[in-house]
Amino acid sequence: MRRVRHIPWDELSQVWLRDRGIRIDRSGEGARGAEIYGVVAPAWLNRRFRRRPEALWAVDGIRALQADPALRPTGESAPADRGRPVGLPLLVVNTALALALLVLG
Repeated sequence: MRRVRHIPWDELSQVWLRDRGIRIDRSGEGARGAEIYGVVAPAWLNRRFRRRPEALWAVDGIRALQADPALRPTGESAPADRGRPVGLPLLVVNTALALALLVLG
């Protein structure tokens, strides 16, 4: 949530679905993996609605793009196209809502 990281395809090693989120492993010298938290619904919820976890669809899509270079986007993405972190704006909004509830409630 704090920052957006761009991982080049040639450095992508493996993608895993974990209990807490998606784990992306990188290869190369000094490479660090990335973890994406909060994208996995609890197992009991998936069983209750008999649904395949949405995060599993994302992992399968990334693995397909990794396996077949013809499926990947052809151009280089600009930093503005990669999204932006939501951590700080979300914290500010939640704090403002909590304060409003305390003052008005």
